[in-house]
Amino acid sequence: MNSADAVSVETLSYDPTTETYRMAYNPATTAPSLAVITALESLPDDALDRGESLYEAIDPDALDRVLTPSELRARPSRRSIEFVHRGVRITVSSRGSLEIRPARDGDRETGP
Repeated sequence: MNSADAVSVETLSYDPTTETYRMAYNPATTAPSLAVITALESLPDDALDRGESLYEAIDPDALDRVLTPSELRARPSRRSIEFVHRGVRITVSSRGSLEIRPARDGDRETGP
């Protein structure tokens, strides 16, 4: 099975009023890092600045460890991580939602 087979994207939509892309994914079957990569690859070419790979902005293994539900917990906690990459602000949650919107003044690129 390749990584594309493992990604279960439930919805991808765009709100032109807020310039926000929203994606739902199944956190039980899809790692948050793969959901981010899938969402970024789904955007139109002009939605992103050219530049670094995702790995330059955030450690995908750490993202997965923080947001993937633990089998030890009866109820998964609600957590999210937000970071700026290639001119967009990305917010991904442990509950299977992801938002991508333009970075605003004051937002800055972050690194691992």
